[in-house]
Amino acid sequence: MIIISMLGSQEDRKNYWFAVIVASVGAILVFAAIIKGAVMFIAFLKGYYQITSIRDLSINVIGIAFNFIMPLVGGSLLLMSGNMLFGLDKRLHTGRIRSEDKARSTQQKNAIVRNMLTSGERNLFEIIKEHNGQILQSDLVGMSGYSKVKVHRIIKNLENKNVVRRIRHGITNKIFLVGR
Repeated sequence: MIIISMLGSQEDRKNYWFAVIVASVGAILVFAAIIKGAVMFIAFLKGYYQITSIRDLSINVIGIAFNFIMPLVGGSLLLMSGNMLFGLDKRLHTGRIRSEDKARSTQQKNAIVRNMLTSGERNLFEIIKEHNGQILQSDLVGMSGYSKVKVHRIIKNLENKNVVRRIRHGITNKIFLVGR
């Protein structure tokens, strides 16, 4: 029950139960095939199966195939399928949690960075972030409403705080957020 309560959504619970049912049916079929095979083997040893002709042999082979081999193979396949479905669902669920954690971590880092910045630095940081973490310095001047000198000084402060890095791009600079 602990595993079920860890599953978040209704979809996760449905997938879990489907995998459990498939694996259970497979296990029951394998168990039934083993019991049936053991009974058939004992009956053969005690002489209940008399093979006097080729016809008797073919009937016994067909009986063994349908009563033992097919349930054994089918049950094994269902058992493996259920286990694979459970493992796949578990991996997908774990991957979804990791991606959510990564997004939350990025949001937390951005919040910490914003709290460390002055209002001018925060404004430029938000503009750069809105442009996928990279923008030309000349575009920053136009979008922020600050002068070229003020943008240059703010970018230099952000660079010193290791928030952005600057790369020469023609007669302007290309500004990148660090870690993106």
